[in-house]
Amino acid sequence: MKNFFNTVIDKTTGEVKSEFDSCIIRKVAKKDRSKINSLTQKYDIKKKETLVPSKILNIKRFSKMLLFVSLVLWFLFFFMDLGTLSFLEFIKKELLLEILVILSLTGYIILLFVERRFKKKLQQTNVNQEAENSFQNILSYSFKSLGIENPKSLEVLSEQSVKKNGIVKNEKKTVFFNVILSVFIENDTLCFADLYSVIAIPLNSLLPLEKVEKSYLFKYWHKVDSPTTYKDFGIVASTHYAGSYYYALPFRYKNEVYAIFIPPYDVEAWKSLLEPKMEE
Repeated sequence: MKNFFNTVIDKTTGEVKSEFDSCIIRKVAKKDRSKINSLTQKYDIKKKETLVPSKILNIKRFSKMLLFVSLVLWFLFFFMDLGTLSFLEFIKKELLLEILVILSLTGYIILLFVERRFKKKLQQTNVNQEAENSFQNILSYSFKSLGIENPKSLEVLSEQSVKKNGIVKNEKKTVFFNVILSVFIENDTLCFADLYSVIAIPLNSLLPLEKVEKSYLFKYWHKVDSPTTYKDFGIVASTHYAGSYYYALPFRYKNEVYAIFIPPYDVEAWKSLLEPKMEE
C-alpha cells in the first residue's frame, strides 16, 4: 500500500510532488491565500512567545549529556582502579572528573528550575490564550474560504521522500510527519483540508480498516496530555516519538491501492466519522 500523504521533494529541480495532487477539488482564492499567510505569520510570533527559549533547552540538554558521560566515566575508572586504590585515593585521583559531575549536575538543576519558572510565568499571562485565538482565526478564515463546516481535526501519518538525480532515497527507519487535517464527509466523498485546499476520495473506494503491526517513529506531539498517558497505544517518547503499530485505511485509486495511515490514538475518532456513512 502506498501512503496517500507522501510528498517527494526533488533536490535537483526543486519540484515538490504529492500523491494526492490530482485529488484536490478546490483551493482558496489568491487573495485569501495572502490573508491566511498574513494570519499565519502573526500566529507564529504569538506561538514563539509560548515556547521555552531554545538556548535554555539546548544548554539543558548539553548539561544532561555531560552529566551522563562524566558519571559513566567515573564509574568506569572506579571499577578499573578497584582493589588497587582506596576510595579516598580514587577521589583524589579523579578530582577533575568529580568537579565536572558536580558542575554539570548543578547546571542541569538550575536550568530545569529556570524552564519550570518560565512555564509557570506563562500560565499567569494571556499569551497561550492569545496564541490559541490567533490559530482559531486562521482556521475560521480558511474554513470560510474553502466552504467547510464543522470538520473533525484528525491526525494522519504523512511521509516526505527526497529525490536526487532521479533516485528516491528510502530511509531505513520510517519517520512519519504526523499532521493534523480537517476531515469531513461531503457529497459521498471523504474530504481532507489543510489551510489552502480540499482533497476528496470517493467513499465507495474505501476498503476495510487494517491494523499494521510495525514499529515507526513520528515527529510531533499534538495532544494536550503527555505521551506517557498513551502507552496502551504503544506510544513512547524518544529522540522522535515512537509507536509499535498504526492503522491503514486503504482505498482504490488509479488501479492501485493507496492508504491513509492513522496513529492508533485517533482511530476511534476516524471510526465515528466513517462508520455511519459506510453503513448507509
